[in-house]
Amino acid sequence: AGKTKGIMTLIKSIIPLLGGILKQKEMTDAVLSLLALIIERDASYVSVYNKEGIIDYIFTIMTNAHFALNLNIIKILITLTESNEIGFNEIIKMKLIDKINFLIQTDSDSNSIYIEYSIELFYDLLYKLNEYKKNNFIKKLDKDTYKKKFANLIENVATNFKLCIRLIGDDSNVGTQERACMCIVFLLQLFPEYYIESLKIYLKFTSEDIPNLLKGLELSCARIHKKMIKIFIWIIQFQNDAESLLKPYVSYITTYLENICNTSADPDVIQHAQKFMNEDLKKLKKK
Repeated sequence: AGKTKGIMTLIKSIIPLLGGILKQKEMTDAVLSLLALIIERDASYVSVYNKEGIIDYIFTIMTNAHFALNLNIIKILITLTESNEIGFNEIIKMKLIDKINFLIQTDSDSNSIYIEYSIELFYDLLYKLNEYKKNNFIKKLDKDTYKKKFANLIENVATNFKLCIRLIGDDSNVGTQERACMCIVFLLQLFPEYYIESLKIYLKFTSEDIPNLLKGLELSCARIHKKMIKIFIWIIQFQNDAESLLKPYVSYITTYLENICNTSADPDVIQHAQKFMNEDLKKLKKK
């Protein structure tokens, strides 16, 4: 315990020095690596990083082409976003949504590790926003109040809706699929009205999206089955084109749901799958 305390004191004394060295171009990559290591081991250093202006400087350099796809920047921002030091007001003040969007939308098609970390960062952001919503908008408020005090301030997160759908269709990384699926659930909860006027974006599914969504019902993605069933139920309940959208895929959906019921070890997942088949899907067949 004494050694741990001594090490923490030493690190706190080193961080201001690292903040200065970080600005030396030839040392930036190495210092980012060390800063990521420190903060991953102990998230309490987020406050020290903020105090020393390290986070602000990282926000500055991350737009530099040299630091595109720098995983240490994303690792630091993951810990920052997860930290208790960062609440809703800090997210808005720091313009964290736009900064995270920039990292996510960086050209990274050939870098699966970068995609994995960036979608984790986006998941952490949406999780925190949803927690804030649950804690502060429990009672039903009128739509104008909800939009003004919350939804309008965070609407830029919706720009990643289609990306998350595409990531569900990429079965090369189950962890990424699972987070992408949860991100979609979060987005649907944050924006119950699926058209965001300022962005001209519809948070609704199209025929091109369904093959990707079906990937989430395959056996290799067992951890996300319950969430995927919720998404399909949402389509049936809230999209006026659900019949034309899903009817061509009813046999596929039924087959996947039967496989889930036959192979899943989670009684809750089985119950959701059976209920979806026996109620929602049957109604769709009859139409």
